[in-house]
Amino acid sequence: MAVMNQFERISHDIDIMGGKACVKGTRITVDVILMLISEGASFSDILAEYPLLTTEDITEALRYAAWIVGTKDEVVLSVRPPFEYNVISDSMWMSENFDAPLDV
Repeated sequence: MAVMNQFERISHDIDIMGGKACVKGTRITVDVILMLISEGASFSDILAEYPLLTTEDITEALRYAAWIVGTKDEVVLSVRPPFEYNVISDSMWMSENFDAPLDV
């Protein structure tokens, strides 16, 4: 599995796009690239719309997104937060029943 420092084309800087993952040297976020692809854009379409990008940038954004999803799934499945959220009252409280099954 990849580690964060293996993504040479992806950066995080709190002063750029609020710290969201961006293609290094741009303000083009990984989620923008993913959204374009999910809407059917080809690499050629994205490159035409964002001439600062390269094919390698798009490929690395996809690899980064896959790594994040894999990492988040591992965390979600292995760690249960000590709080619960009540949608009806829009409130959060500390859970006293840590052994209760999770609603996933």
